Amino acid sequence: MKLLLENWRKFIVESNKRTGILNSNHTGEVHTSGLYSSNTETAIAGVEGQEVEIISGWQDQGVEWKLIRVDGIEGWVEATDLDMGVLSEEEMKVWTPEEVRNELFPSMPAHILRDMVREGFAGFLEERAQDIAEVGLEELLSTDEWGKGWYDRYNLDWSPQPEVLDVSWKDLGERERKFLMDKHKGLNKDFPKEDQDARIADMKKRFPGLGKGDHEPVIVKMEGDKIVDIIGGRHRTFTAFLINDFGPIKLNAYVGTAK
Repeated sequence: MKLLLENWRKFIVESNKRTGILNSNHTGEVHTSGLYSSNTETAIAGVEGQEVEIISGWQDQGVEWKLIRVDGIEGWVEATDLDMGVLSEEEMKVWTPEEVRNELFPSMPAHILRDMVREGFAGFLEERAQDIAEVGLEELLSTDEWGKGWYDRYNLDWSPQPEVLDVSWKDLGERERKFLMDKHKGLNKDFPKEDQDARIADMKKRFPGLGKGDHEPVIVKMEGDKIVDIIGGRHRTFTAFLINDFGPIKLNAYVGTAK
């Protein structure tokens, strides 16, 4: 029975593989580093007419890329290097965030799903519909360079309701503390200090119960007693600490932990 199940799983994986044929546009090189890596490493792999496995894909600035496996090497090529079958409308299903939650993140409360949507998850699913159809939903989210950003952050065991946590400044992970403080001091060029000061003033006005646990829930990932990632609500969390001179606070939060 065990062997039968293993063979069945192998059959399902093999039958869901997406393949393409390298055409005359292929120069013989594949990019083995990430598309935006500072290291532009390449390898010689594949020749015209050779069948390759398509692992994933990405579109950016009008260029479509495919991550392929050929001659035992994984690397990126432009989609124009490949001849692929055309997917039908039925095969080109566009997943909704709600469907993804039901399929992959069943313990995720609606509040957290709304945070994903606010961060652009629906747009990501629409843009990558063909890639998802080609390689499968979980495969793309768990292995794709950009899909992993969603999968790794939200694929957690979630508390069904928010909890009021007693949190000290040192209960935040070191990286999280540095990120918050650098933003506050204007040391992060991506977050102008005047914008951060305005957001904090807004937080104080909108959520007078900050520090007391009486506010819209934030979303955190915890490892043991440490908050290692504030997934949603960094401004509320930091404002609560500011109000309390970085003494202990009460934080209303949905909590995610590793599965």
